[in-house]
Amino acid sequence: MLAFLGCAADPTYSASVATSEQISTLVEVSYSPPEAEAWVEWEGQRFDGAEGRAVVYGAGPDATLELTVHVGDWVSEPLVAQTGSLPVEIPPFTVVDDGPLAPRFVLTSWLESPDEGSGVVVLDAAGRVVWYDLVEGVGTVAFLHKVDGGVLYLVATHSYLPEAHAVWLSDDGRDRVTYPLPMAHHEILPLPGGGFATLVGEARQVDGEDVVGDTIVEVAEDGTQRTIWNAFDHFEVEENEGWGVQAYPEGADWNHANGLAYDEATDRYLVSILRCTCVVAVERATGDIDFIVGGPDSDYAVDDAFGPQHAPGWTDDGLSMFDNGYDLGVSRLAEYTLAGDEATLRWQWQHPGGYVTAVLGDFDRLDDGSHLSSWGTLGEIIYVEADDTLSWRVDVEPLHVLGQVEGFESFE
Repeated sequence: MLAFLGCAADPTYSASVATSEQISTLVEVSYSPPEAEAWVEWEGQRFDGAEGRAVVYGAGPDATLELTVHVGDWVSEPLVAQTGSLPVEIPPFTVVDDGPLAPRFVLTSWLESPDEGSGVVVLDAAGRVVWYDLVEGVGTVAFLHKVDGGVLYLVATHSYLPEAHAVWLSDDGRDRVTYPLPMAHHEILPLPGGGFATLVGEARQVDGEDVVGDTIVEVAEDGTQRTIWNAFDHFEVEENEGWGVQAYPEGADWNHANGLAYDEATDRYLVSILRCTCVVAVERATGDIDFIVGGPDSDYAVDDAFGPQHAPGWTDDGLSMFDNGYDLGVSRLAEYTLAGDEATLRWQWQHPGGYVTAVLGDFDRLDDGSHLSSWGTLGEIIYVEADDTLSWRVDVEPLHVLGQVEGFESFE
């Protein structure tokens, strides 16, 4: 892509722009002298530079930008830049409800069905892909988070768990760190202070049968791993419907843990286990189980049964989840209050079409009381205002599944 040069009477300063070679929806700005304090202005937004370079985010594909570069007290003439087209592997996203969207950007992932491709995308309110990464090699992405300076995601597929790995990719696409995580699946969760937690399967032989149970593993920034909790230490292995599902070549799918949350205030994890239709609270320091909600070993009587479920979350007085709602006949977002020995449904929001999300599903309650959710096999992301009014919805092309979803305001 051609670069456009900004000129001024003072030859000490210069600036040029070009399409990013790593991510075609980004514009890279080079300026001189590189040690000067510099920033770029585009549509009222400021993008700070460092070491002779700045990156402009949010334009989307095939866009023409006019921007100015500020280097010290020098201001360039308006510069024109062009973003590139999207890779053909990225499916179309269509906004079907175009009301207000509180987060400026929405991070999610797509999985092509059958398993033929996957990637990570950031959408704006118009449904444009403004940032992306494609999965190379074996595996798909369903679980991911925006972290400072980049995106953290897990590449895993049940049939290829030995090749599972985590990826941290910088916002500008230039820096990539890969963490090999054999048998990791279903969740990757950034931790306060750095590092992340994930779910890792462990294969054991129990009474002559190969069985896969789950563990919670923390990974430090240098790749060091430590196991926080192991299901084999706390539950008796009993045959369930996972024995008839070929989810893991390594053995029977005993737990099928599928979601993880962490509460810094109490230093506890919350892990969703599909096969027992339960959510388990785990003490991080000891690995002990604090309580169980749902299933045959529940410490609480659940007044409105859930399950199967994904995306557990902590609330001030209980927990939240994405309830796939097979028995209800409709998927929903749900929050339960835990008091005494009762788990009471205090709030729910059902899919407006009355549909069931067969696989995956995510739910994030935002600070203002609104919420953002993804609906897995239904291929929808929905933003709902604090009064439970559906405001914004985007659909992905049919035969694609959506992973986790997260809203954020800025790349910087």
